Amino acid sequence: TGYSSDIANAIYYAVDFGADVINMSLGTAGDDPVVREAVDYAVHSNVVVVAAAGNCRNSRYGVCEGQVSGYVTFPASYNRVLAVGATDNSGARASFSSYGQRLDIVAPGSGAITTPTWQPTNGVNAYASNIYGPSFASPITASAAALIRSIRPNSSVDDVRALLMGDARKMSAMSSSFYTQYYGHGMLDVAKTIDT
Repeated sequence: TGYSSDIANAIYYAVDFGADVINMSLGTAGDDPVVREAVDYAVHSNVVVVAAAGNCRNSRYGVCEGQVSGYVTFPASYNRVLAVGATDNSGARASFSSYGQRLDIVAPGSGAITTPTWQPTNGVNAYASNIYGPSFASPITASAAALIRSIRPNSSVDDVRALLMGDARKMSAMSSSFYTQYYGHGMLDVAKTIDT
């Protein structure tokens, strides 16, 4: 939980101090004009905004309560924000991941994924812990966007989005479709995007 004004201020801060990419591993059920205005400011300032699509496979809890199954949360639902869903370690859409018309792409976000986590009791050695969710898939995708920006510094927000979505690997469950509501444009494929 938190305040939308804090999120908006963080976006303004990141943009004003030169961020090229912003990851937002967070979400809410409704359109918040304060956050929307900050996201618009970022996009109009040519900053790529990547956001977790949400954990709304069903409508039973949290920000998903009362929404349709698969609901893509905000800020991922805003125009020109890259909405990222999660897949499991077999490449299938993670059972908890949001889906629908606003989903743009999927990335690893469930299964035997480990990350080093700093803990106050041991700031030197990291421990591995299992993590999952579109909130993990989103920063993976944001990293790919940052890599594109490092190679193509003059690329626009729309260029980066088009590269990531256009080069996404089509999953077998997509049946050769260009886009599906369960996988968006497909699985993030960093190697292909870098070679494009």
